Amino acid sequence: MYPIFASEMHPLRASSLPDFIACPMSVYGKMDSESGVAADTGTAVHQAASVWHKSKKKDASVAIKVMRELHALYPLANLDTADAIFQRYANDERNINATTILIEEKIVIRLPPTEDDKTQAEIVLSGTLDQVREGEGGILTLVDIKTGKSHEGLDMLNHYAMQQACYMYGASELLGRPVHRAALCRTNDYEYKSRPVFWHYSWGLPIAKMMIAELRQTIADVRNGRIDIRPSQSACKWCQYGGPQNCIPARTDLDLYRS
Repeated sequence: MYPIFASEMHPLRASSLPDFIACPMSVYGKMDSESGVAADTGTAVHQAASVWHKSKKKDASVAIKVMRELHALYPLANLDTADAIFQRYANDERNINATTILIEEKIVIRLPPTEDDKTQAEIVLSGTLDQVREGEGGILTLVDIKTGKSHEGLDMLNHYAMQQACYMYGASELLGRPVHRAALCRTNDYEYKSRPVFWHYSWGLPIAKMMIAELRQTIADVRNGRIDIRPSQSACKWCQYGGPQNCIPARTDLDLYRS
């Protein structure tokens, strides 16, 4: 028997939530994390940022040295590109002066199933919180570093909205304090003086919890055998199935395998 979707045995990765929301079938049945040049380069940047923020001196050269020494952890990374991205990040006064209370924190988010979920198994999400920063008045803000170029501006904020909602909730549970704000640090925007780099969400934790209720229902639908297929340019572009001509037969095959 195949493990229950988004359960202890088969957690749903928070990083896959944008794809899951766009088309549940694109994530259904996929258990392995993906890797590639862009993904590994982003991981290298995160590694350097983590070392840098945790160091009292915030020495960029030390962070880059550690990043390069750990190349085996992200073997497909373009380290020269990661180096350039991180250098721009490390020169930003907002990052230099940031008070970070969580950095690259592994997290497991547990949610109750909906009443109509036939499995009644606890929902389990897994991921890594990039940062939680404490600002004036003790206000906590989730900050997620995005090194990709596929999404920008409002499109980017909407694309990653569910992921950030879950991270806000998870960070709040972990810290025992509400994380009321979230922002994306789009490192590619350092190349453009007219762009803000930090893109802030206009909603906070209450809206995040409402969004998570919608996610719980979508997971229940999948567990109950109602796996939506939603073809679109954004959903199909990077999907393992490549379009309805492949994913509809694949859904049938997966249902037979799991029955």
